[in-house]
Amino acid sequence: MSFVGYWHHLDVGIKAALIGAASTLIAAFFGFSAVIIQIRAQGSQSRRAIVDNEKRKLKAAMYEDALLVCRAMSDAAIALSTAFRIMDVQLRGVDSAIRMGAKYVPPSTRWPFLAAKYEQFTDATIKVIFLIENRRIIDPRLLIFRTALSTVLHDTRGLMYSDLFSHLLRALPVDGPGGCILPYAPPTLTEINTIKNLSEKLLDSLGDATAYSEDLTVELQNLLLGDLFGRRLLPRSPLDPTKKVVTLEKEAELEKWFVSSTPWGKMKTETEKEVKGKNAQNG
Repeated sequence: MSFVGYWHHLDVGIKAALIGAASTLIAAFFGFSAVIIQIRAQGSQSRRAIVDNEKRKLKAAMYEDALLVCRAMSDAAIALSTAFRIMDVQLRGVDSAIRMGAKYVPPSTRWPFLAAKYEQFTDATIKVIFLIENRRIIDPRLLIFRTALSTVLHDTRGLMYSDLFSHLLRALPVDGPGGCILPYAPPTLTEINTIKNLSEKLLDSLGDATAYSEDLTVELQNLLLGDLFGRRLLPRSPLDPTKKVVTLEKEAELEKWFVSSTPWGKMKTETEKEVKGKNAQNG
């Protein structure tokens, strides 16, 4: 007997019961499916919320790391600048005493002290560069700050260990065995002014470093925290219009300028030409 024939022979009550049961099963099926879909949707939303929360934590941690290394670099730059300013006051104090025929006290600043301060600045700056390289996933344009700080390191190292080195060795006292000072001949006013002019160039580059540090923290705040607070910080506005403000928006323009217009950029270009020339010969 076919299903249709069998169905016609069933009692009306049984048919009603079967239809009711089938309806219940169908309703249960769709209800269960809806619950599964809802659970999956809630699970997806929950996972997205967890991911978003973790991203926010990572962003905050990244900014804190950047803030620490930038602050350390700025502090090192300020400490080195202060040491050079104190040295200039001491040297001029000696010169004034000699001109007045008075007894002078030799400067307390020493070359090894200045060199150590400079190396502290160098180390701090390299840490900022490393952080930029390690966190470039945030935005590859951040590498413009590596370029900017590389120009500072190039300029300051040249001033410190080439231009200033010989002058400072002659102008500053040298400690001998037992804490005594070796025979000291104070520099002339002309020599002091030469050191002053070279020091000002060094201090100007150190000022660039602290300015670029400020630019970096502004850009990182906009990148990492801007969505949390719903606002963007404006870039730095220097009083000297010749000074560069490093922003991600002008990354390509700034990269071109640093490479074409700075001693570091010219050295980089020449080095790349030499390497390409050697590779071409070897090839």
